[in-house]
Formats: sequence, structure tokens, C-alpha cells
Amino acid sequence: MSLVVGLCAGVVACASRLPIRAPQADFNGAWSAKWCDRNYPEDPCGTFDLHLVQRGERICGQHFAATPRLSKLEEGEPGSVLGTVVGNAAVLVIDNARTGEKNVAVVTLTPKHLQWRVIGTAARGEWPGDSIIGGKWVLSEDKSEHALSTLHDLQALPCRWPDEIPSDEP
Repeated sequence: MSLVVGLCAGVVACASRLPIRAPQADFNGAWSAKWCDRNYPEDPCGTFDLHLVQRGERICGQHFAATPRLSKLEEGEPGSVLGTVVGNAAVLVIDNARTGEKNVAVVTLTPKHLQWRVIGTAARGEWPGDSIIGGKWVLSEDKSEHALSTLHDLQALPCRWPDEIPSDEP
């Protein structure tokens, strides 16, 4: 009996010295924020949408942005968002279809929202124009049929960094 108690005490002592890993955040989902112009409340609001698929620490996705009154649109292709999870945050690179620049953003999960913040530009754009995906956003989960359909399509695609794609593959 004392041998069993001693072994149990030893296992507990060893286990208490092991580092405890916090559970990894789950960024899977469709996230959206409205972008309205307070000066023209009767006009259509714009939107900022993220559709994210997470595989382990890797995140792939797609984005869409529209300014208030829908005067400017930014529609990313599948794979226009690529990043990695770090604790309860993720660092994302976003291909800006309007300008060709690559923006870097940090997203953080809260119990009810996804907080988005662009921290800079990793590569300058090839085309003139202004980016409409910058800034800070608080996005809510989007359960619309369109969002769920987009997520379903993204889940079927590979999630790879550009250097992982063979040169003979389009």
C-alpha cells in the first residue's frame, strides 16, 4: 500500500512540474462588422468580413470590405488571408486586391468577438489607390447562409504558404 501511495505522490510531483499549455484559440468561422456613415444614416452601410479556416496553428481565409454607401469594394480571393495562431491571437497577412499591398494584422478572440487591428504593410502595392481594410474592427460571428457557404468552400481548399506551392502548380 505504501508503494502505491509513494508512486502516486511521485506521479503528482512530476506532473506538477510539467508546463501547462493553454488551450489554442479557435478562429474558425465567419466574422463581420458593419461600417456605417453617421452623417448619412439612410445610405447603405459598408462591411468588413473575414472568413477563416484554422488547421492547427495555420489560418487561411478570405476577406471582403465595402465602404459606406458601397462606393469602394475590396474582395479578396480564397487564400487572400494567411496567418498563424499565437496563443489567443493570430498574426495575419492580407493580400489587398485594390492596391496589391500586403497588410499585416493581429486578431484576438474575446468571448463574443474577434478584434482586428492592422499593424502595418509588409509589401507596398503595385497599383495606385487606397486600402480600405486597415484600422481597427470589432467583428461578430456571422451565421448567414452566404458566410457559411463561403466557409464550406474554403475548407475544401489547401492551406499553404506561397513557398509551399510547387512552381508548376497554378
